[in-house]
Amino acid sequence: MRRPPARALLACAAALGAIAIAVTVALAGCGRDAATGIPAPVKGEGTALTPLRGAPELVGGAPGYRNPVAPGDFPDPTVVRVGGEYWATATNHGSQQPVFQLLRSRDLVNWQIAGAVFPRPPRWATDSWWAPSLVSRRDGLVLYYSAKRRGREGRCIGVAATRRPQGPWRDRGPVLCRPGDPIDPATVEDRRGRLFLVYKSQGAIRAVALSRGGDSVRGRSRVLLTATQAWEQGLVEAPVILRRGGSYFLLYSGAACCGRPCNYGLGVARARSPLGPYRKPRINPILGSSRAWRCPGHAGAVQDARGRTWLLYHAYPRRGLGYVGRELLLDRLRWRAGWPVLGEDRDPSVSARAPAAAQRPQLGLRDDFTGRTLSAVWQWGERRRPPYRVRRGSLELGPARNGETGELYFASVPSPSYRAAAAARGDGGGLGAFWGSANGVWVQRSGPLITAWTDADGPPRLLAMKVLTSPRVLLRISARFNRFRFAASADGRTWVQVGRYYDAPIRQSWAFGTTITLRADRQVRFDWIRLLAQPVMPAPRVR
Repeated sequence: MRRPPARALLACAAALGAIAIAVTVALAGCGRDAATGIPAPVKGEGTALTPLRGAPELVGGAPGYRNPVAPGDFPDPTVVRVGGEYWATATNHGSQQPVFQLLRSRDLVNWQIAGAVFPRPPRWATDSWWAPSLVSRRDGLVLYYSAKRRGREGRCIGVAATRRPQGPWRDRGPVLCRPGDPIDPATVEDRRGRLFLVYKSQGAIRAVALSRGGDSVRGRSRVLLTATQAWEQGLVEAPVILRRGGSYFLLYSGAACCGRPCNYGLGVARARSPLGPYRKPRINPILGSSRAWRCPGHAGAVQDARGRTWLLYHAYPRRGLGYVGRELLLDRLRWRAGWPVLGEDRDPSVSARAPAAAQRPQLGLRDDFTGRTLSAVWQWGERRRPPYRVRRGSLELGPARNGETGELYFASVPSPSYRAAAAARGDGGGLGAFWGSANGVWVQRSGPLITAWTDADGPPRLLAMKVLTSPRVLLRISARFNRFRFAASADGRTWVQVGRYYDAPIRQSWAFGTTITLRADRQVRFDWIRLLAQPVMPAPRVR
């Protein structure tokens, strides 16, 4: 995959090999980083994965929360309550696997990764795992989702089921494969208990009857909603239908969802029947961009134990749009004059009273590999699971059988300013930050050299190098928006900078978040990895 050019690396090693011994002495003169921002590794402490959290949030002296409730890329969320817990999942970051990571919370504001729906992807589908919808049933949970068909053009809506959210989930295959690439599934029941699949296809929100088991469709679909208001910019999608009294309320998203030109918002329409006809109010959109958040939409609804309705939805942070992706926001749905209202005067809430316990903001993650298996936070590329093993407090990672670099994806970054570090033993280990399938930066060890690379502006290109000889090397990447710095250390106290800095080109692919990765060109052992959010300072001026 992203393997450094061998000829360039060998040439650099030959040119600098003569000074390798001298550099180990010269390192004593390099500046000491008194505040690295990376906690010292602690072995044998709790589970392998530990969230790094801040102080509890208070609003007016009461338990509160501040958006986002989960940092980093988590678009198109869906949520369901099971007993005293809430479970959520979202569109996959790229097409990474396992598919559909699951978050768990007891209070809607403190979330942790608790597994995935599909440890191995269903055989009928190939990639682009989009817009899941969790549905609670008497005998467990059902998940509707959209994916591309293997070996055929177009998309289908599939369905999976489980008795408990932790799984195992059993995939039942595609339930709807029709022209128009159906996406954004949801379900609704009418007053007679008939079940309908609601989805977006061919420029409209549609509905079709489902079988009693919910795993096949019956009859022809009908149009529920089309784009008729100016703010929708010709596009409506992401339906969810709520029932209140004798009316059904269709919450939907309109306009462009993603990237810097986005103008997404959340609208509503009302009907006496789940099949319409639906009427839109003049107040639409009921949630739009604000000074703090841009392009909110694609909501999932859930009721708490007190009967209050809450929406989880995604939005871009105004500061950092295009670096962290679409983050997970929370707002309570209230009613005014027969219509739902959200946020602070139709703006996403910056902070608000918590549903129950106070939020402790997640500032980062650490993994000391003290468990017997990898934590559920880890993913890998589409059908590109690298050889790895967790043993004796370390992660052993190697290249793929075809010689491509082995890569494991740790987490989506929580802020446009962050710092990641990892401890590696052996030759060929690296730490990277990637956005999109072939855009990123990384720092790695190659013999006596610590090298920094990028493929964000073309083929892999060497940015800088330093010499460092030590059995174990600590690698570090610091980012502030699109400016990256690289460093290495033998002991975690004295750090040597690898080059000055690199300003990566700002591309559309950055709108879907940045993921921290571990890389291996040879068999490498990693002792720990850290990811910490940093204070968001003004963006650097691009050269």
